[in-house]
Amino acid sequence: MSIKRVLVAWALIIASTICFSQKVGKIDWKADGFTQKKFNQVEKKIFLQHFTVNYQTVMVAYAKARGGSAQGGAVAGLALGLDGVSIDQLQRMTDQYYSDFIGKLEAAGFKIMTADEVQETDHFSSWGRIEGGTPMQDTHATGYLTTLPTGFTQLDGGAGVFNLAGQPESNKLGGVIVARVNITVPFAESQSIEGGPVGGVAKITARADLRVSPSESIPRKGDFKKPINLVSNVSFAYKKSLKWQALFNAKMKSAIEIEEVLDESKKYKATSVANSGSGFTAKYNTAYSENAELIECDAAVYETGVNEAVSSYLNGSVETFIGYYK
Repeated sequence: MSIKRVLVAWALIIASTICFSQKVGKIDWKADGFTQKKFNQVEKKIFLQHFTVNYQTVMVAYAKARGGSAQGGAVAGLALGLDGVSIDQLQRMTDQYYSDFIGKLEAAGFKIMTADEVQETDHFSSWGRIEGGTPMQDTHATGYLTTLPTGFTQLDGGAGVFNLAGQPESNKLGGVIVARVNITVPFAESQSIEGGPVGGVAKITARADLRVSPSESIPRKGDFKKPINLVSNVSFAYKKSLKWQALFNAKMKSAIEIEEVLDESKKYKATSVANSGSGFTAKYNTAYSENAELIECDAAVYETGVNEAVSSYLNGSVETFIGYYK
C-alpha cells in the first residue's frame, strides 16, 4: 500500500531525489523530573498508557498574504509526499520498537499490565479502547500517519497525551508506574513568508529533513494561528501520596538528524502574489498557488536510518530508568 495515494487530491508533479546510505547525527537528551531514586521503592509493575509513533508521510504547508484591501489576498500551498515507503513497513517498524521496549523492561523484572487488568479499576472501566496494528491518518495533524503496536490496546481517557506526567493515573492505580512513549518522525521542514500589507507575496520554501523531533508544530489550512503539536517523549511516573511520588522524563534537547537518506540540498517552492490596487478584483479576488511533489526514497535505507535513531533514544531512555532500581 503506497503512501503516494494521500496526494491524489493534489496535481502531482513528480520529482525524484537521490537516496544514500544513512548516518544518524548527535543524540542529545537529558533525564528530567524529580525524586527519581524513589522508583526503587515501588513495585515493579507498569501500566503502559501510550505507545505512539507518528510518521510524517506528507508535508503540507500554507502561507497567505493581503492584497489591495482586507478582502483580497494570496494563498500558497505546498505538499511533499514521501514515496517508496509503505504503510505496512511503518507499522512493522513500530511493532519492533514496542517489542524491544517491553523486552528490556520484562528482562529487568517488570510486569506490564494489560488494558483488561487496568479496566478492572473503577476509574478506568469506562475508558475507550484503541486497538493497535491499524495505522491511521491523523485527522488533526495533516500529513502524519499514527501507528500503535499490533496487539497493544491504548486506553483513551484521562489527562491525555500532552500531560506527560501520568501521575493522576498512577494515583488511581494505587501507585503503579505509568509509562508513556510518543515518537515523532518528520521527513521535511518548511518556511512560510507572508509579506506585504498591499500586493503581498505568499511564499513557501521546503526541503527534505529526516529526523526524530522533540516537537513539531503542524499548520492547519482553516486556522494558521492554531497549529497541532506533536512531541517525542518517554516518561515514567508514579504517585501514591504527596510524599511518595516520582517522575522521569527522557527529554530530547534537539532533533536526532538522520542524514544521507534524502537529498537535503534540493529546495521546493510555492509562491502566490496578491492583487494590488483598489478595484473590484483587488478587493475580492484571492490568488491561489498549489504545488505537490513526491520525494522518492529507498525503503530499506529509510528504515535502517529511522530504526537507528528511534532505537538509540528508546534504549537509552529505558536503560536509564531501569538504572534507578540498582
